[in-house]
Amino acid sequence: MYQIAPYDLSKSFKFIPEKKKYCLLFELGNTVEFTSKRKAFDFIAKLSHLFVETLAISEMVNNTISSFSFHIKPLRKSNNDLYNIYHNNSADIFELIRDLKFYQNVKIELYQIVMRFNRLINLIVQNCKILNKKNYNCVVPYQLIIEKSAKCLWKIIENAAYHYENKKLTLFLL
Repeated sequence: MYQIAPYDLSKSFKFIPEKKKYCLLFELGNTVEFTSKRKAFDFIAKLSHLFVETLAISEMVNNTISSFSFHIKPLRKSNNDLYNIYHNNSADIFELIRDLKFYQNVKIELYQIVMRFNRLINLIVQNCKILNKKNYNCVVPYQLIIEKSAKCLWKIIENAAYHYENKKLTLFLL
């Protein structure tokens, strides 16, 4: 489970409407508020499972598309060459996966995790597009898998409180 700390609004405000003292920030304008810390941590536990599902799918897709990378050869010593872009993205992907696996031991803000997942998914999709361009659509199914799981993740994150209340906080129910 990720060590996500809910923000205590009583530290910043004297008057808190509806006694919703704790909140989690996904992104600007997208927060979930709770009346008790217990409910906030229950939500974090369910959300951690969602992130673990997304991380597992991302890692499997990345490992699979990496097996197709032997087709990419450098054409010139340029940073704009697809070979260099692909391998720079791969290095960033491995670093992000490593970081996201080990955030279970370090406290982190929720919006930082969401931003890292967004970057991870975008890099994997970009690598899929590079491989498809170089090898005649060899990884189209894997690109569709990562795009569909990303679409489900963003749909859940946009309205996380609703999905939590209806016990649909998983990628596999959408």
